[in-house]
Amino acid sequence: MSSPLLAQMDWTGETVVGMVIVLLAMISLVYVEFQRRKARREKDVKANLLRAVILHAHIGMAITCVSGPLNKANPAFCRMLGYSEAELTSLGWGAISHPEDHEAARAAVQGLSPEEVTTSFLCRYLHKEGHYVPAYVNVTLVPGAGMDGADLQVAQIQDINEFNKVYDETPESRRSMARPVALS
Repeated sequence: MSSPLLAQMDWTGETVVGMVIVLLAMISLVYVEFQRRKARREKDVKANLLRAVILHAHIGMAITCVSGPLNKANPAFCRMLGYSEAELTSLGWGAISHPEDHEAARAAVQGLSPEEVTTSFLCRYLHKEGHYVPAYVNVTLVPGAGMDGADLQVAQIQDINEFNKVYDETPESRRSMARPVALS
């Protein structure tokens, strides 16, 4: 029981070789598309993981273009200062930093380069209610990570208000905090 179409085909060597080549080309295209989709899924999973880490972090995080204003702030940083993300990005670093801290923070951040990608400093940030929140800030330069290939700065901001209260309470607390703690 053979098909009329198969019976009419020329089954010479050249025809069979041509069909094998076409079949291999089709298999190759399917494989390339499968690999492309797999890579895209893996990239999406990594991006979603990073987004979730930043969103749910208990430490304040902010992203800034090297040449520009505050671009993004995570919920922890917004809670720390009492502003919405839109308010923080519209205010910018200059408006929320204590005036006495501007120059030191600017100098620390401007010292970042491909050879020196991270810096740390203390800064006071203006809470929406009018008081200042002391913070330990770590800024890392991420070359070429912006949408247009621009360098980004990622800031991690930790409220040290509670630490300062405990540290200032007694000389004994200052001595105990000054001792290294073994982590196991």
